[in-house]
Amino acid sequence: MKSNRVVTERVKYVHEHACGSNTMYIEQTKEGVLIQTTDDSNNTQHDFDIDKKDWELIKMIIDNFVDSDYEEAKVAN
Repeated sequence: MKSNRVVTERVKYVHEHACGSNTMYIEQTKEGVLIQTTDDSNNTQHDFDIDKKDWELIKMIIDNFVDSDYEEAKVAN
């Protein structure tokens, strides 16, 4: 039986700033995740090919250890 699902093959995040923009593309591959960043202000591009095991570790760190109140905690200390 076929089931309906959402397929997201590529995500694009754009950060606009005074000198241009920074863009991050995230794409799923068979082996893991490909992340590409571009900086319009100095015309640079960086590619990161991350295997599934390392990507799972990064996700776990973000989900469990990144403090959403980091800036507030830093000021309070």
